[in-house]
Parts: sequence; structure tokens; C-alpha cells
Amino acid sequence: MSDSDEDILVTQRLRIMRVILGALIAGCLAFLIIAVTLRQGGQMARPPALAIFTYFALGFAVFWTALSFLIPDFFVTAERRKMAKASERYLNDPQVRLAASDMVKLLGLYATRMIISSAIIEGCVFFFIIAYMLEGSPYCLVGALVLLGIMAAKFPNRVRVERWVEMQRELLQQERMRI
Repeated sequence: MSDSDEDILVTQRLRIMRVILGALIAGCLAFLIIAVTLRQGGQMARPPALAIFTYFALGFAVFWTALSFLIPDFFVTAERRKMAKASERYLNDPQVRLAASDMVKLLGLYATRMIISSAIIEGCVFFFIIAYMLEGSPYCLVGALVLLGIMAAKFPNRVRVERWVEMQRELLQQERMRI
């Protein structure tokens, strides 16, 4: 695959990743706006004396947000090892090698990693919003907005994606040498 082909591929995949992450964030923001509108409009029941859901949401968010940085990397490591083992079979067939190049697979892994991580955080955002709807605690809004900021920080840019892919290529080469 030539450099211009890789450039085009990265640009296409980057656009797709941005749309996916943008849609995840937009869905959370839409639900947040609806929840605030309902709560402020007096459409919801009175808040309870003890905001138990707020505390559960906070614990849930801390636990799962921490895991959102670890789980995707376990997945990437396992898939990279599969790539290293599978590459031996395809070294003689240039057509298969072009169709299943490392760049294509690694860009797919980056996107999958981003989606898994963001989806975990998205679940925490929804929990905070639901807790806000039930209890009206402003801490839930703050928690949801902080997590949305974390999701937005994962927004892919060319430099970040290319660095990640290059790092994964190096690790893939090291794993291929060990086989």
C-alpha cells in the first residue's frame, strides 16, 4: 500500500470515527437537554430526601470510567497477537496481503477501541442523567458533563491516530519476531 493510499485510508476512517463519536456525544447531549427541560419544567416528581441514585451513579461512573481506559487495550492486545500469528499464512499471497494490510486492521482496531471506551462512558453519562431526572441533584449534571468532556477528549485527530497506528505497528513487528 503506497503512502497516498494510506493517507486516503486514514482520512476516510478518521471521518467515520468522528461521525460515530459525534453521534454518541450528540445522543447524550440530547438526552441531557430533555432531562433538564423536564426537571426544570416541574414534570418530574419531587426529589427524595436521600439522593441514593446520585451516590450509586458516582460510584458506577468512577468504576466504569477507570475500566474504560483498560478494557479496550486488552482487546487491542489480543487482536494484535492474532494478527501476528495470522500473518505467517498470508506472506506468499500479495493480493490477500494488500486487502488485509496492517494499516487497515489497525485503523479498525483504533475505531473499535474508541467505540468500546466511549460506549462504556456513555452508559455512565446516561446513569447520571437518569439519576438527575429522579433526584434533581446538580451533582449528576456535573458528573454527566465531566464524562461528556472525557468522551470529547477521545475525539480522533490525524496525529493521534497515526501515532497510535505506528506504535501498534512496532508492537506487531516485535510480536511477529517472537513467533
